[in-house]
Amino acid sequence: MSGGPTALPAGAAAPAQLRRTLTYYDLVIYGLAYVAPFAPLQTVGFVWKASNGLIVLAYVLGAVCMYFTAKSYAVMTETVTSAGSVYGFARHALGPFAGFIAGWMVLLDYLLIPAYIYVSMAVAMSDLVPQVDRGVWITLLCGATLAINWFGVTVTSRVNLLSVGLQLFFIGGLMVLALVALYAGKGNGGLTLQPLYASGLFHAQGIFTATSICVMSFLGFDAISTLGEEVKGNDKRVLGRAIVSVLILSAALFVFVSWVLGDLMNGFEFHDLAAAPYELSRWAIGPWAAVVLAWAVAIIIKPVIVRLKNRY
Repeated sequence: MSGGPTALPAGAAAPAQLRRTLTYYDLVIYGLAYVAPFAPLQTVGFVWKASNGLIVLAYVLGAVCMYFTAKSYAVMTETVTSAGSVYGFARHALGPFAGFIAGWMVLLDYLLIPAYIYVSMAVAMSDLVPQVDRGVWITLLCGATLAINWFGVTVTSRVNLLSVGLQLFFIGGLMVLALVALYAGKGNGGLTLQPLYASGLFHAQGIFTATSICVMSFLGFDAISTLGEEVKGNDKRVLGRAIVSVLILSAALFVFVSWVLGDLMNGFEFHDLAAAPYELSRWAIGPWAAVVLAWAVAIIIKPVIVRLKNRY
């Protein structure tokens, strides 16, 4: 009789245990998939306008601001090793009520990020097929995401890995073509310091507004902290190292992309800031470049949403 009750709790606890299979490099790829190398392209027009052309300065300040968040997460992951992320941190440090509020804020975060990416994808698709309303594209993309989710976390994880590689490939190609156009006479005619700082263009209010937009591009590295119970070994520093590494890698990529595009955009008039990367590509490189970029954003960026939604 005594054996039965003892066996049930043991049997019930086993399924709740997560497999510790992730390495440092797995975590970095995971974080990059959330941040998305394409991220700065979605807001480049708005950042350009708000910063009055000082787009690189805005991204540098955004990276500095986010570093304090990343470092805080890194420190907390060494103390709170559960998979609760900011919910676990707040609950551990401030109590259950703070944890409750933080948990709902995280849920809101992971509702808004997919919504934002869906809108970005709809903008890309409407640039390709302007006859179809963006609301229709959002509905269709939601359905496609649901279909991919149906196959489970293993499939979506592999798709995310492929997504990061393809995004880096397309970003690299776009930057090469942009540099060719730049040194052929487009924009500033070459890389200059103007996107970083020019006294005549600097306005504190505009820079701070642009920085608040840039911060959106860095969102996602915090998702690594949800994997605290799935990391190999007993080194508590692995999560923190991965979080900071993702931020540094993302910041370096975003600054480089914004530097090239910042010099290229000088003197160009946008009709739709939401479609800025497509208009710029069409003008600087050719119509085919805008089409390729729009298809890449619409198709490749989808796995980021898939993974986000699959967590809940």
